[in-house]
Amino acid sequence: MANGLDSDAYAEQVRAEQKLSIEKGISSVPTFIINNKYSIAGGQTTDTFKQVLTEITQET
Repeated sequence: MANGLDSDAYAEQVRAEQKLSIEKGISSVPTFIINNKYSIAGGQTTDTFKQVLTEITQET
């Protein structure tokens, strides 16, 4: 069974992730989804990630 780039082994998973991205209005790469609720779009600094993750942690 082939599982490289020349196969369709992951096609269903890719399509599902594409659908989710469209539904969530994601249009930039990279976009990081956290807890299926929060997103961080684009290339961000380490400090930005720390700040956002701290805020999410305090909220939950």
